Amino acid sequence: MNSNLEDQRKDKYREALQKKYMGCIFDIDGTLTVRGQEFIPAFMHGSLSDLCLRVSAAVCTGRNLALAVEKMAPVFTASKNPAYCESNWYLLCENGCLGYAYDPQEKKYKEFYRVPYPYDESQREHVFSKLKSAMDGKIEEAFMNDVSMVIRPLDSRSTDQAGVAARSRELQEIALLQLQVLDPKSLLRVADTGIAITVFPYQGNKERGTAELGKYLREKKGLNIGPNAAELAVIGDQPGPHGNDETFLNGSYGTPFTVGDTHPENILPLPVYDVQSSNILHGPEATVSLLQQLQFDTTLSMLP
Repeated sequence: MNSNLEDQRKDKYREALQKKYMGCIFDIDGTLTVRGQEFIPAFMHGSLSDLCLRVSAAVCTGRNLALAVEKMAPVFTASKNPAYCESNWYLLCENGCLGYAYDPQEKKYKEFYRVPYPYDESQREHVFSKLKSAMDGKIEEAFMNDVSMVIRPLDSRSTDQAGVAARSRELQEIALLQLQVLDPKSLLRVADTGIAITVFPYQGNKERGTAELGKYLREKKGLNIGPNAAELAVIGDQPGPHGNDETFLNGSYGTPFTVGDTHPENILPLPVYDVQSSNILHGPEATVSLLQQLQFDTTLSMLP
């Protein structure tokens, strides 16, 4: 590793810990879960449910709304105030194409922004069909969400994480090749989560999700969040080229941290360092440690 780059990251990390944040946005897979596993571990539930009693919190995920709610349900129920907890968690779904805020009156999540699919529905179905055909024999499941489409490789839930990641990367390469013909205007993007690929509008990425949440909190909740939303800590694990968090953690919006890979060339996103040893931490343990190290601006919080 470039020692100068690592020193710069440590300096930037110390600087980032001096700020006060008004919220956090999390990737799920590899950030709230162990990479390759399905569930948020129980030791994280308390930290996440307590966080939203202090500041706004969100997940930004490739999942659709129903699956995002299902994934977060244990966190909501672990809270001292489950109703308030749910109302202060925002769900940025389908890789940032759709944002949902909880309506306590109607007791359900309601859409507050949407990035539309750039072609008509018949074209979307055509792309989906062609991708499945090109990947015949290599996929476990494939489905279309409201805006995006998701394709999982064979044995995507295997404990062989390296094997799953390799098969997922192969699907991404096939999709990118196919889209050269199917998407001549380059209006679609392919992201590899390590356990699946998602195809979605180029403008509807996790960077957009962070920007939209910052705008919502500024305009609807009155928070003093700037146009670049640097007051939001953004936490993911795959910032490299074509990684699922490439746009999420590039620093355009939010202050980005990684609990997985670091970028091969850039200072950002910042890794999470152990307080005692200064070693770099990974996965859910790193996420919990970061939440313990960050300072939060709770002046507008509404504690129950």
